[in-house]
Amino acid sequence: MLYRTPFMRPRFQEFVQFQQALRALAEPTVWTGEPVRPAAPTVQLRRHPDYLELTLLAAGLAPNSIEVTLDQGVLTIVGEREANAPPSAADVTVHLQERFTGRVTHRQRLPDDIDPQGITARYADGALHIRLQRRAPEAPRRITVN
Repeated sequence: MLYRTPFMRPRFQEFVQFQQALRALAEPTVWTGEPVRPAAPTVQLRRHPDYLELTLLAAGLAPNSIEVTLDQGVLTIVGEREANAPPSAADVTVHLQERFTGRVTHRQRLPDDIDPQGITARYADGALHIRLQRRAPEAPRRITVN
């Protein structure tokens, strides 16, 4: 068996296959009409001195279809975009659709200093803005020993 590089030995073959798979992801692909991967919202998280601001691009999602929950320190955002088919959808063929339709979910673990009562959310200009108020740091307390 002829090896092209010293790293092509059988014990490194799995690493080479992994590297080839990563290269394949970076190369342009031919459109086949099938979705490549599930839709994932674009998220930005900014830290301010007294709060965090999470912005999720949610263009096309109806504000009443977005659900934001907090459970055990994990913020979960769920939304659903309806398919906007023309009224005469029976005789229309879609050749290309880059806009996703269906359910979108994003989960974000929050730091321990977030106040659950200080979380607010608003939807404006196709983006969901969530403000996560941080608790004031506790001052050190001296404990007396009896």
